[in-house]
Amino acid sequence: MRTKITRLACLLTVLAAWAMRPILAQTVYVPAAVTGYTADVIANGAGTVASSTTNTVDRGNATVKWCFANHTFTNPAGISLLNQPALPDNGLITSISTPGLTFQMAAANVNNSLRIDGAASGTLTLVTPQPCSEVMVLATEGNGSTAPKTFTVTFTDGTTQVFTNIVVPDWFNGTITPAILVGSRVGYVDNSVDVQTTNPRLYEVRLTLNVANYSKLVQSVNVSKTSTDPVLNVMGISLGSNCLGVPTPGTANAAPTTVCSGSPTLLTLTGNTVSGGITFQWQSSTNGGTTWTDIAGATANFYSARPTVTTQYRARVTCSLQSAISTPVTVTVPPSVATVAYNSTPGTPASFCLGGTAPVVTATPAGGRFTSSNAGLVLDATTGTLNLGASTAGTYTVTYTVTTPCPATGTTTVTVNQTIAAVAYSAASFCRNSTTTVVPAVTPAGGTFTATTGLSINATTGAINLPNSLPGTYTVTYVSGGTCPGTATTTVTVSETIATLAYSASSYCRTGQTTSPTPTVTPAGGAFTSTAGLSLNATTGAINLTVSQPGTYTVTYVSGGACPGVATANVTVTETVPRLAYSGVSTPPTFCASGTASVVTATPAGGTFSSTTGLAINATTGVVNLASSTPGTYTVTYTVATPCPASTTATFTISPPVAAFSYACPPFYQNGPAAVPNVPAGGGTFSAPAGLTINPTTGVVDLTNSTMGNYTISYTTANGCVGTAPFQVVDRLIFPNVITPNGDGKNDALKPNLPNVTGYHMQIYSRWGIKVFDGRDPAQAWSAADNSGGMYYYQLDYTDCTGKAQSLKSWVDVIK
Repeated sequence: MRTKITRLACLLTVLAAWAMRPILAQTVYVPAAVTGYTADVIANGAGTVASSTTNTVDRGNATVKWCFANHTFTNPAGISLLNQPALPDNGLITSISTPGLTFQMAAANVNNSLRIDGAASGTLTLVTPQPCSEVMVLATEGNGSTAPKTFTVTFTDGTTQVFTNIVVPDWFNGTITPAILVGSRVGYVDNSVDVQTTNPRLYEVRLTLNVANYSKLVQSVNVSKTSTDPVLNVMGISLGSNCLGVPTPGTANAAPTTVCSGSPTLLTLTGNTVSGGITFQWQSSTNGGTTWTDIAGATANFYSARPTVTTQYRARVTCSLQSAISTPVTVTVPPSVATVAYNSTPGTPASFCLGGTAPVVTATPAGGRFTSSNAGLVLDATTGTLNLGASTAGTYTVTYTVTTPCPATGTTTVTVNQTIAAVAYSAASFCRNSTTTVVPAVTPAGGTFTATTGLSINATTGAINLPNSLPGTYTVTYVSGGTCPGTATTTVTVSETIATLAYSASSYCRTGQTTSPTPTVTPAGGAFTSTAGLSLNATTGAINLTVSQPGTYTVTYVSGGACPGVATANVTVTETVPRLAYSGVSTPPTFCASGTASVVTATPAGGTFSSTTGLAINATTGVVNLASSTPGTYTVTYTVATPCPASTTATFTISPPVAAFSYACPPFYQNGPAAVPNVPAGGGTFSAPAGLTINPTTGVVDLTNSTMGNYTISYTTANGCVGTAPFQVVDRLIFPNVITPNGDGKNDALKPNLPNVTGYHMQIYSRWGIKVFDGRDPAQAWSAADNSGGMYYYQLDYTDCTGKAQSLKSWVDVIK
């Protein structure tokens, strides 16, 4: 064992050294968008330099000042930089000094330079703060000198990193390699174009951040100088990092990949990015990679783990807040507990019956040996198979022991059971028609029952259904319940006596019988019973029909003997109860002497009808011709012959018809007197349709509260006979007070509508008292043909149809 550990330690040392070989990351540069430019020093487009710029790169003098230009610039003389060296139109500068370094200048038509002339300072602020390992500044100077500048990088957390004594060369003939050789400049005063091979120049200033600042977000860059010269132009910022992209996480390795619980394994990474700012966090998963948990303190690129179960490991590699996850490695931890089972559920006892063999169902890990707690259980030490036929009944503990890959022991309990069963009924023979429940006694309980054909037996309880079984002798078999079922048998005999019962007929009339029906039975000596309502002699079975109620009955005969037999017969006792009824307005019914009266009920059908003298009745249908019958009270008899003879009666009365009645003095006006009928006294009631207000007792019509229309008034006598009279209500009687005799047919004359009157006399006077009309004919009208328009007065006298004298004085206005 010591030798193995030494070799493992050596192997871990070699693997660790190999795993820690760094993969150096190439620096990636990303141009940063900034704000804070103070001058436009790039000429562009057609026109003068001054028209597209706001200041010059150098300070110059009154006659000579210079600016940058891009390829779009054309001066007033038509000289163009289209095919000459110049700044790129899109402002993207690719460094000729540092591979991969680019700057994005501001557009040529806006402020594109942080221009500091004299002792002053300025700040460029990043639009989007970002982390990095170095800040690259694109800058140049006019009126160059070696005066140092101070650059200050400010982070979003408020901290700063200051860079002093930074020298930016002049844009002409600088002593360091530039970021770009522009190759041209333009005159701010005279618009001249100066194309050169190696000038002017833009330089890159490298501001390398401390490692502690790698993860911070750069917010701004401040530049300051204390000298008058030179004129400083800062024209772009780019952020560099050797892990601005996602770092390469590599592959996790473990040595060894299989360990016993709690033993060490060395975790390392290969193929991963290793550089400044890289951090590591090892993670573990014990559920197959579904969930991962950070391991506390495991923050190097190697880690010594001690798993207790099979575990997956991986590392999260982070650089500048960007992370990647390594390929995981699995470290297998073999079970430290052995498992043994003789059934499908490890850890639960197994039970067997004596006889045969029982193999092991579960034995993990493989390769162990089996032992028993005592010699009563015979088993194979290598396979664990139980020899149940050679074993003794009892409960045993089986132990399973393994030594590799990790030592472990498991146990299980095994029980070997005896086989036993017994079954017995309370008697050897039973009657088939017995109501006794026949249930056996058994040991042990919980088994199942079967029997030879013909015996109705419950397979669960062994209960015998005697009525459903056939007579005979049967063998009942019981297979007991429990772990080890046993089998037992017993013999049962079912006996039966066949009884018979018969009456001479199946139906008897309740009345008219001279003898009581008596049955024939076999064997004799039994007893009789029946359903309720039948008067039955319990010894002889004779039926007393007169005392019995109509209906159908079941007569049951139970014979004598050791096993009484049972027989039944159905007997019907019939009685005809005829019913007869006519419909009318009362009970007994009353009819008027008109039309016919039909039978409402006559049961059973097929009978004949008869009556006392004076009633015109149909003997077959029972219909009474009321008009042909004499008013009076009659008894109708209904007689049937089948199924049993019987008769019944019904009484009704025929009343004389209603005398005619009417209302005198029509028509009836809504403002006229109440209308009174001329009807003989009879105690009847009046009724009318809706709209006519009538007194139901007197028949008097209230015209004031009635609606115009034609009605039929009904008068119903106490015996239900009905008479009718027509009735009309017309509009109110109106005496006009305006006439317009112009021949248009509307109000042309004064003519009251007074039918059925006598003694008619109408006199008309002018307002001066002069009589202008005297008429005694109700049909004659006054049209004022010979009179002028104006107010007139008239008096109207008449006797109405009731004989009452009426007199009316009024006025009429004649309009011409």
